[in-house]
Amino acid sequence: AGGDKVGKLLGRHRQLVLTGLVVLGLVGTAVSVSLVLASSNRSSAQVRATGQALMHSQRMAKSVSAALVGNPAAFGELRESVGSLTGIVTNLRTGEGPLAI
Repeated sequence: AGGDKVGKLLGRHRQLVLTGLVVLGLVGTAVSVSLVLASSNRSSAQVRATGQALMHSQRMAKSVSAALVGNPAAFGELRESVGSLTGIVTNLRTGEGPLAI
């Protein structure tokens, strides 16, 4: 009868340990998924910012060409593109602004 009680006690202890390990595994999985999602959001923001930087650099090239032939409106476009490109590059370098997730 005494051995039966010890067997039940060890069985319960083993069950508690296994339950604890399962819970720990689930918590670890949830933390890992959260970190991966945060990282992917940041990566997508960086890709988006890089695309915007490319667009503004192309606009700058077009505006410089137009300014060289004497188009006065091109200087405003050039100033706007330089400001936008500067802000985007700064955000990419520092990780701030819209990239701060």
